[in-house]
Amino acid sequence: MTRLQDTNEADLPSHGRTRAAWLKHLSDVGSGHGFFERVGADHMALFVEESETLLVSFDRAERVYAETRDGMPAGFEMVVRREWSFLSILSMGDTRFRDDDLYVMFETLLDNGVFDTFKRVFFLGLGPVCGHAACCYSSAAPGARVIASRPAVRVDQGTGANTRFADASSLLSGSDAATILFDSKEAGAPENFARFSGSNVVRVDLPHCGSTLETMIHEDDLAPPMFRALGNNRLDAARVREILRPSKRRNGSYLMRLAEAALNAGQTRRAATIARYALDATGEQRFRTLLSLTGEPIKDAATA
Repeated sequence: MTRLQDTNEADLPSHGRTRAAWLKHLSDVGSGHGFFERVGADHMALFVEESETLLVSFDRAERVYAETRDGMPAGFEMVVRREWSFLSILSMGDTRFRDDDLYVMFETLLDNGVFDTFKRVFFLGLGPVCGHAACCYSSAAPGARVIASRPAVRVDQGTGANTRFADASSLLSGSDAATILFDSKEAGAPENFARFSGSNVVRVDLPHCGSTLETMIHEDDLAPPMFRALGNNRLDAARVREILRPSKRRNGSYLMRLAEAALNAGQTRRAATIARYALDATGEQRFRTLLSLTGEPIKDAATA
């Protein structure tokens, strides 16, 4: 764990633990309910055994340590709220989850029928690399259900020679249902996400969200309602947008992208309407600056 500990501990994250204390906390959680162990040199695995529903998530160790309120990986809230079993794979550094030891771990879980011991298996990956991993490794649990945001279709193989878990779009074919969240305004997105197809795949276009999409899901705790809907076969595009709508309407980064897109398209009045609303909703003065570029007067906020 050296790479995670050899840093300045003066400024603690919101969960208030040093890196050493954070790792010990994960170890305590794992030893009390399952395990917490290294997977090769570059990954860690936290397993918590609770119910017959398993959530497998992929996350970056540095994000979990530095950016979370509780110091726990994405998806752990399902353990707390629903008593789901939980397997989190944490990457240390830019591994892209491409590693022989990780391949062996999932192939062993598949060969030993571990996933078959659970009634339902879900996979979660937020962001291009974690989303790619969730899609690919879900193939080790045929019939699983997947939520992935902006997953890369393919990533570099890294040091591992194994190509078993390489192509995210093709490996979703064995899943029972997969919800793929993406932003069609990002460069290359329409072509990339057209590859995620099939009757089991729901693609949800969320224009102008970009990387803010993952921020909103993490910070506003949006995974639980998505998993509830997915478990009930109700996570369609309309339900995803309904879940995200309150977060989008108060997120400054999303609102700025929306206003700038309107301004660049020559939709001055719409840009001004969004900027007025955002200024009132967030208090961020950058919207006052943007409003001045529209030539429209500053007045009471209107609904964007």
